[in-house]
Amino acid sequence: MTNEDYTQFLQYIYDEYVRDRVGHLGRFTSSRIQDHEWAPRWRRLIAAGAALYFMRHHSDPEHVDSMFKLEFIRRVWEDVEDGTRWNNELLDEAGLMDAFDQHLHQIVGGLAKDYLPEIDFDVMRDLGSRDAISDVSGLIYGVKVRVVEMRRDVREILERAPEEIMESRRLLWHPEAGIIAGLKSEKNREKEKRKTLGKIIKALGQIAQGTALSLANVGIATGIINVPVSVEARTIGAVASTATGVGALMAGIGDLIDAKENAAADQ
Repeated sequence: MTNEDYTQFLQYIYDEYVRDRVGHLGRFTSSRIQDHEWAPRWRRLIAAGAALYFMRHHSDPEHVDSMFKLEFIRRVWEDVEDGTRWNNELLDEAGLMDAFDQHLHQIVGGLAKDYLPEIDFDVMRDLGSRDAISDVSGLIYGVKVRVVEMRRDVREILERAPEEIMESRRLLWHPEAGIIAGLKSEKNREKEKRKTLGKIIKALGQIAQGTALSLANVGIATGIINVPVSVEARTIGAVASTATGVGALMAGIGDLIDAKENAAADQ
């Protein structure tokens, strides 16, 4: 598929699945919703994603329990979980859940950072990235590799996300059988438990990144986020970027499930 063919394909996805839904999303653009729902939920998601980025890149994720208050970490989990529920709702309302169920592999196959609008790099910087261009390029490469391997429907994986996030929190903080409790009571298995903790934090960070990118671009595609962008950014760019975010989110869910299963096998 040539670049021109791919651009036309993205335009087809927007026209076929999204364009006619835009007029039905007006309730999300009211000042009440913007001020009392969108803005605070967005700030919490970005703060949670930035905290996870810091845990992964600026501290030792395997010792996060000694660096942060547990109540803070619990709130991070809750805010990412809330973000995935919110993202699923908007993807469904915007028609993109159906589009990705049918076409995600083809969209991801042609992804390149040149198709993504500038807001993606701003989101990555807000999430803590020191080199947004490099991080976005790495994200695209990872999404291309991982999405090809996935066999479940997009909707099935995304709808599973909130449950898996909350299950990972229970896995960490169960007062008797959780990983955090095991760090103190099972010194002979401390290394394995800290390794699992690090994997879960990495996976949750990728979920937060993917959710934020998806939400930002669904907002642009539907006019929920009223920022001055080109027609191309609002249509083909938003479709490509939302697909990138969804792919990253799905990869993070897969890694979270793997970490959970490995932890269960170690019990």
